Amino acid sequence: GSAGEFKKHLFACAVRNGYGEYKETVLLSDGATWIRNMKDELFPDAQQILDYYHLCENVSNYAKQIFKMDEKLYKPWSEQEQVCAALKAGEYQKVLADIGKPSGKKEENSPNLYGYIA
Repeated sequence: GSAGEFKKHLFACAVRNGYGEYKETVLLSDGATWIRNMKDELFPDAQQILDYYHLCENVSNYAKQIFKMDEKLYKPWSEQEQVCAALKAGEYQKVLADIGKPSGKKEENSPNLYGYIA
């Protein structure tokens, strides 16, 4: 179905299962903007957590671009040796500091890794 139908279904399921009575609500997502917006609308108090697979997929896509598809450079940077390992260890603030905020000028098809993680 559509995102609107999914949103209605998700909220109904959450209410049926006690949403509003929980001490804490967590939404696991792939980081898509529409899911973040839905979380903000339906569950403003919820903590959103990016799933590790999609997180590392986006890190890899970012690395491929900044290292101009040089596998010897992008693989070690993005995978277990550096960024994904740091993110898995909860060191997202270090990663954000290392990659820096985007300058505002965005190349075509350039992923905004900073915005995705932040």
